[in-house]
Amino acid sequence: MTPDFEIMEQKLISHEQVCAERYRGIEQQFRASNARLKRIEVGLIGAAIALIGAMGWAINLLIGLVAKL
Repeated sequence: MTPDFEIMEQKLISHEQVCAERYRGIEQQFRASNARLKRIEVGLIGAAIALIGAMGWAINLLIGLVAKL
């Protein structure tokens, strides 16, 4: 092998190792963000259900009050 080829091969191997480490870091961050987003999603769905239920209760109460008039 020529010296230039060996140098390029070592640079490529080093580059692959650096990229693999970066990819692992990105994947860990993605998993952490995904878990956070899941908690936010569950909270928003719960809040929406509570809001819809409260609006239904208020409408039912108002209908009952109007019916008594």
